[in-house]
Amino acid sequence: MKTTFKFIMLAAIATTTAACGNHNKQKNYIEVKDSVKKPSAPQKMQEYKSVKTINWRGETYTYNIHRMVDTNLPIITDENGNKFYDNKIDLTITRNGSPFFSQTFTKNTFAPYLDESFKKRGTLEGLVFDKTDNECMHFAASVCFPQTDEYIPLVVKLSSDGSISIARDTKIDTGSDADSADEQ
Repeated sequence: MKTTFKFIMLAAIATTTAACGNHNKQKNYIEVKDSVKKPSAPQKMQEYKSVKTINWRGETYTYNIHRMVDTNLPIITDENGNKFYDNKIDLTITRNGSPFFSQTFTKNTFAPYLDESFKKRGTLEGLVFDKTDNECMHFAASVCFPQTDEYIPLVVKLSSDGSISIARDTKIDTGSDADSADEQ
């Protein structure tokens, strides 16, 4: 009987070892699928409008900024293959209720001030009123890589005779004037 018991125990141990051994030798593979679907149509920025009235050089000016998608402009493709429509921005200004200035801006308007990568993969993001001085109305514009914080800041100056000049903004905006006065 001892021989039979030993034989049964050896068979049980061999079966258990074989079962566990086969289980440990199996390889588990986890397949990761990209769960984010890329949009099939180009993405659009939201339309933006701003209308404000300011007093400058003793006269009343009203500016109207309107950013909209322009489906007639070339579609922008980022480095991940995502597609975006570019924008155009209309700026119209009246002086004392009469037409003073009107221009449509596209990324091409700012092309002389852009790096090649921004010319190719950037979109016109915005144009906002900044300030006035004795000489000009100042507007801030930007061309950006879509859905990133990377952009080229630009300054658009409009003189009292209605002529504009554009330059890259080289000043770093570090906060309000009150903050910088506290630091001195």
